[in-house]
Amino acid sequence: MTSLFARILLTTVFMTSAATTPADPLASVTAPPIDIEIQQAPIGDVFLLLGDVIGEPIALDPCVGGAIDLILYRVEPRTLLLELAAALDLEYRRSDAGVLTVGCAGPADDAAIDVELRDVTAAQAVAAVSPGADVLGCDGQRVDLEVRNASRAAVLGALATELGATVAREGGAVVVRCG
Repeated sequence: MTSLFARILLTTVFMTSAATTPADPLASVTAPPIDIEIQQAPIGDVFLLLGDVIGEPIALDPCVGGAIDLILYRVEPRTLLLELAAALDLEYRRSDAGVLTVGCAGPADDAAIDVELRDVTAAQAVAAVSPGADVLGCDGQRVDLEVRNASRAAVLGALATELGATVAREGGAVVVRCG
């Protein structure tokens, strides 16, 4: 009698937790392992390639940008997508039409910003967009930056692309790494 009660209780708990868990947007991603070697590839191109590999289109929010270096062998595309999300602070969701969409997982209060800078160092430009971010290997690079009504994540991604840099979250801090 006790075991039947325990099974009913566990079944109820599992059904309740399953009902409150949002659907996994990557649940349909089932493709065989791949090898991938890229250097300074625009992140948009990487997701375009992954869309071809998994056989479905991937849409990018404007905040997703920058370039990455990646060397992986025998990695499942789903695992690669999860690792990219973790490293670049991204999130996945499905549109109403079922399209896999990649967006920035930054704070919900990431209000649009206006920035106008002329002939500043890469570190100064990054600091204006993402205070507290670390800038590595960008010495000597200078930029002009003029942005109106854009999210910090989108501006940081575009700035990274312009600098030929990668953007990652390391130990909770944003790191922009050139060359």
